Amino acid sequence: MRVWMRSPDYRLIDQSCVRLVTAVERLGAIAEGPVPFPVEFDEIGGRIHVRRIDIVAPSREVIETLATFDLPAGVSINMDG
Repeated sequence: MRVWMRSPDYRLIDQSCVRLVTAVERLGAIAEGPVPFPVEFDEIGGRIHVRRIDIVAPSREVIETLATFDLPAGVSINMDG
């Protein structure tokens, strides 16, 4: 499973990535990352920082935790596969 996080504030996204990886590993899953990606630009020219975290063979409990994971304002999360 791939988890993509985006935020205009690199500090918030880095803190959120650490929290997510810690939560996933506490449940016994393997998390690879966060992998930083090049900065994207939004419609008004603001910088958007992007990180990817790969979760290897997530259990049902891990998926449920990700679905209810509390993120600070300004950080968005998308999950693939």
